[in-house]
Amino acid sequence: MRRLAKFGASWILIAVGTTGTLVSQDGRRVIIHDPKDCPHCRLQLRRLASFSLPDSVRLAPIPHLLSFEETKLGQYLVGPDTTGAQFYLLSRDGHLLQRIGHRGRAAGKFGLVTRIASCGAAESSICVLDKMRRRVTVFSPRLALQDTIALPGSFDDVVSLKDGRLVAAGFIHTRESVGFPLHLTSVPGTLMRSFGSNDQHYGPGDRLSDLRTLAPRRPDGWWSSWLAAYVVEGWTVDGRRDLLIERKTSSFVADTSPLVQREDVSRPRHLVLGIRGDEAGLLWVTVRVEDVRWKAARMKVGSHSVPLPLEQLNGYLDTIIELIDPVKGRLVGRVRHPLLLVPSRGSRRWFGVTRERNQSVLEVFSAAAAETP
Repeated sequence: MRRLAKFGASWILIAVGTTGTLVSQDGRRVIIHDPKDCPHCRLQLRRLASFSLPDSVRLAPIPHLLSFEETKLGQYLVGPDTTGAQFYLLSRDGHLLQRIGHRGRAAGKFGLVTRIASCGAAESSICVLDKMRRRVTVFSPRLALQDTIALPGSFDDVVSLKDGRLVAAGFIHTRESVGFPLHLTSVPGTLMRSFGSNDQHYGPGDRLSDLRTLAPRRPDGWWSSWLAAYVVEGWTVDGRRDLLIERKTSSFVADTSPLVQREDVSRPRHLVLGIRGDEAGLLWVTVRVEDVRWKAARMKVGSHSVPLPLEQLNGYLDTIIELIDPVKGRLVGRVRHPLLLVPSRGSRRWFGVTRERNQSVLEVFSAAAAETP
């Protein structure tokens, strides 16, 4: 059954059936190919800091699951730790200033931290997403506990809008919401709407086609990128997708097949690790790819050769950072770095963790365009 419904100032066609509500999505589509000749389409990556982490700082062993944020006070937040329930505040020269949180159910405690990011007015607060406890914990710029917001599902990412509502990416296993990757919640954490897909579906295995990474969009709205495909969507504050960016490049191979059905283990999946819109309206995209030594990233187990454990793969992975002009639909700049780098959401910073002489070393980078668009 289909009917018209009013959303904001416009009417949209929705279909109501046994699988829930399907909302047709509109928006301008932009396809960006690799430029044939653009010597100035490059980014400059600069190392800002490199320091050994204290032995007491034990980060989660899978680098692309870490979060990194530079606070308004110029300090670094990084985590979670190996328990998934604690993160660290570091000085600019790597000294441990504070451990934040530990496992528990009370306010200020965590089960599994999946995102640490700037949020709120002027992005001065810090929001910590707890997938296990299904809530967002809000800290002040000086990391005093401010608020705890319950969520209607277990989410991998979340972004706050100016009016206090939250957009979350993940799964809600109810009849009305299952199969939709995005969910809009009110300030108390009540589900208002699930959306983000034209064909609501739900199947066995790991549906990477449903996973999203989020970021604020100026002046108000959000960006949403697929995890295993180079597709970025621009959403308005009223929940309308007005822009769809598809990046066509030989450097990124989309693979959204379920993990349980995937037979090709000769290379890791290419992943979009993060997106960020800047003040000029440009879009920074960070992706993970394998390096030229990937075929050597295997170890012997008996008579078989198997991939290395994830925590040992950092030395075999590269990061590509691209700067995109979504209005003109073109690539502004690009740089490739031989280390897995994790982007910050609130600043133009990236960090990577390496091992030197049995000690973890944290490196912090900044990037700038070599060309003024």
